[in-house]
Amino acid sequence: MMSGKSYPKIGFTYFMISKIKSYCINRSSNECIDVIKRLLIRTLDKYFYEDAEQLEYFQVRNNH
Repeated sequence: MMSGKSYPKIGFTYFMISKIKSYCINRSSNECIDVIKRLLIRTLDKYFYEDAEQLEYFQVRNNH
């Protein structure tokens, strides 16, 4: 869904990453699910939010 070879998808990708992170922030009634959500948030933060170059690329490309 987020990888398009013949058309640009960077805006959609940034939108989906934000939505996934928002979903993971909400707690569930299942502790195992909450652990997975916390791990996913940590991974998203590492690769998309803590990497300044990656975040800048997403933000710049998304604004054009």
